[in-house]
Amino acid sequence: MPIFHAGRWRARGRRLPHRVEVAVALLAAGASLAPSLLPKTVLVQGLVTGIAAAAGYGAGALLVVLASPLRQRVPARLRDRCQRVLLAVAALALVPAAVASHVWQRELSAALGMAGPSPASVVAALFVAAAVAAALVLVGRAFRAAVRWIAGRLTPLLPRMVAVTLAAVLVAGLVVTVGDRLLRQRLFDAVDRSLRAANLEAAPERPAPPTPLRSGGPGSLVAWEDLGRFGREFVSLPAVRGGVPPIRVYAGLRSAADLRQRAELVVAELERTGAFQRGVVCVVVPTGSGGINPDAVLALEALWDGDTAVASMQYSYLPSVLAQLTDRERTETAARALIDAVVRRFQAMPDGFRPQLVLYGESLGSTGVEAALLTVPGAWEEVDGVLLVGPPNTNPLWSRLVARREPGSPLLAPVVEGGRQVRFWPGPEIPDRHRTGGPWPEPASGPRILYLQHPSDPVVWWSPSLLWSPPPWLDEREIIAGAPPLRWRPVVTFWQVTGDLLFAAGVPPGHGHRYRVRDLTAAWAVIAPVGR
Repeated sequence: MPIFHAGRWRARGRRLPHRVEVAVALLAAGASLAPSLLPKTVLVQGLVTGIAAAAGYGAGALLVVLASPLRQRVPARLRDRCQRVLLAVAALALVPAAVASHVWQRELSAALGMAGPSPASVVAALFVAAAVAAALVLVGRAFRAAVRWIAGRLTPLLPRMVAVTLAAVLVAGLVVTVGDRLLRQRLFDAVDRSLRAANLEAAPERPAPPTPLRSGGPGSLVAWEDLGRFGREFVSLPAVRGGVPPIRVYAGLRSAADLRQRAELVVAELERTGAFQRGVVCVVVPTGSGGINPDAVLALEALWDGDTAVASMQYSYLPSVLAQLTDRERTETAARALIDAVVRRFQAMPDGFRPQLVLYGESLGSTGVEAALLTVPGAWEEVDGVLLVGPPNTNPLWSRLVARREPGSPLLAPVVEGGRQVRFWPGPEIPDRHRTGGPWPEPASGPRILYLQHPSDPVVWWSPSLLWSPPPWLDEREIIAGAPPLRWRPVVTFWQVTGDLLFAAGVPPGHGHRYRVRDLTAAWAVIAPVGR
């Protein structure tokens, strides 16, 4: 008797999974255990493997439906044996895949200078994956049952295919509507309230700065309590010892009514602190929540011995991931407003008395800097240097530039027009022979633009196209010392790199989405050289 006897279960209104469905799910789960850009925690690996298994289960179900016309042509006994063999092979293949996954995870962790996972972590991840896959399959079955129920009542009135299609559309519409009500209106509202409260929280150990050179300090046009959490962290960074006390200017969400007024307030703060008499003025477009990488600020201040002014403003309190999904346009609008206000102030200054003007954007902030650089009147002429760190793969300017890279130039370290105006630095993971070498000449027009992007940064390499096509950078992984080879698999690779996003900042500096002081200092040295 077959292990999965469908007839008996259908009589009770239930059905055990088909052997082909289970086999494809196991094969997809095994494929998801292969290495990706970064090591994964038990929970992240479990989520990725569970989603891959559920997707494999769905693919197996589709395969069963497509192969159903052949059922009558193949003897039942032969069909049963083939299904048993397929299931056994898929189940046995999961064992070496799990062992290889543990080895790869340890090798990848060692390459990043991290402690390797224990053997039990693979088993724990598989248990998490089983729970995730089961939950997703149950959701899929509930959807299918609802479609069948509605289609059964429409069939007497409509052709069967029309009834099924209409039922699927109705159920999908209901799910989207209910999901929108629950997620956007309730869950997002709860997240919104929580993040808004966290943004206003003031740490008691972080008092207002005693110097007038910082926003929130004596004589400031911005109240300390209005800076927000990340604004207070930014202006409170300890200054590098020696040199001139640096200027730091920031406007929080509550500092002014709208983006334009907030940008003008930043310029007024720059005027008040004497920022335009410094050697370099740096405008930072922060992440979605208003955060600024302290290493980038401290590296620039150390390079210039404090003869700097760094200015920024908050435009949201959502993390970059949520801001990217819900309101990416606001990032670009805020960047345009801030950079436009500063550029207009620079244009009003006489030639020969202007400090260097540089722009900095990290992650989602780089998206805003790109948009402003190309659209703000006068920005291309006034800005001296642009440093963009960990740019998302969806950045329009980044995408156009890498598409124009020289033949033979790797996507992980592209060379565009000989590196005359734009350069890409991959950090320490790429050997010197793949870097853009030679002195950096003055561009014919416009600023020097430098992208700092790690080959292991999933923020840079994640793309929806991973679902259906292999990325060009996959074949370049061999140029990274110590990196395990990667193979693209439809759907699976997409979820692997998506899982890497959750751990992108949880790795040592110099890898993933963590950019270290040494690389940032070297980048500032060519973007904003002292005495230029």
